[in-house]
Amino acid sequence: MGVHMKRISAALIPLLVAGAMTLTSAQAVVVNAVGFQNTSCGSWTQARANHQSAEMEFWAMGFVSGASFGRQLEVGTGILDSATDAQAIYSWIDNYCRSKPLELFPVAAANLVIELRARARALQRD
Repeated sequence: MGVHMKRISAALIPLLVAGAMTLTSAQAVVVNAVGFQNTSCGSWTQARANHQSAEMEFWAMGFVSGASFGRQLEVGTGILDSATDAQAIYSWIDNYCRSKPLELFPVAAANLVIELRARARALQRD
């Protein structure tokens, strides 16, 4: 490969990676997580309405907190800030699950993490 071709390849790699990330975010989210794997968003909504959602709430907090810690290890900052408390997380999942009751509950939590990561990246750019 010539020098010119190497430069073109080096210039295209970030574009291809960005394109792959865009495609990935548009695709369905698959979550390999322990706990509530087969639980629907409808079950979350029903449990919240019946005040029987404590276990699911704790799981969601652990999932989001773990994702935040993982990002902190990777880049030095997590995805949670002082404005993101438990109620904010539950409210986000409430809204998501009301709009997609057949979606799996862990997918709702994963989509929250995706949104929080995007917000954290945008704040880093400012």
